[in-house]
Amino acid sequence: MILGLSLVSYWRFQKVRLTIPETELPALPKVEMPDMEAEWRDTFFPESEEKEEWTSPDGKLKFEYSASWQEMDQAVLLPAEKGEFLLAESEVLFFAYRIKVQEQAFALLVVSQADSEKSLEEIITEVKQNIEDEEGEVEITVLESEKEVALLEMSLKYSDEGEFYSKGKIIFSEGKTYLVFFLSPQKDWPQFEEEANDAIGSIRLLQ
Repeated sequence: MILGLSLVSYWRFQKVRLTIPETELPALPKVEMPDMEAEWRDTFFPESEEKEEWTSPDGKLKFEYSASWQEMDQAVLLPAEKGEFLLAESEVLFFAYRIKVQEQAFALLVVSQADSEKSLEEIITEVKQNIEDEEGEVEITVLESEKEVALLEMSLKYSDEGEFYSKGKIIFSEGKTYLVFFLSPQKDWPQFEEEANDAIGSIRLLQ
């Protein structure tokens, strides 16, 4: 992620530099350099039309997502970030990120699991409380709700971090609750909406 932010900063610098009139820049000898930005982007943030498949450790949940998403090794997450995503006593099973350097946009994909039996209303109440405890504000909308699956979207706002948008599904299965959610800054969501919707639509609960 540090590398990603560095590349975004580099891209911003390049855009600013291009706005400076050529006459204001010192004359430098013309040297042909390789397109390092493109090489870095292709190496660390490759774009792919392929699909990856993820299955939960217990083999009960499966979905497909774009291979352009990069999985984050769980070992690099801070202890406080390894669990309790949205719900208390939950465990992060899968964490991935996506950075579009040219668009200066990023998003996260998080799958977590809670070993508890709670209703949708109880979960929404708990999520709101958890976010408010972190000095944030949230609006949660239930887009669809069936017996085993609920589709939600959330608008989050933190005074020191800006506005975020999140969309995903809550899946109920035999005493377990799975949460599959995408999260991005509000302004970046249009860049990831299509592939996020495709991934969310592919979620399957295996019996």
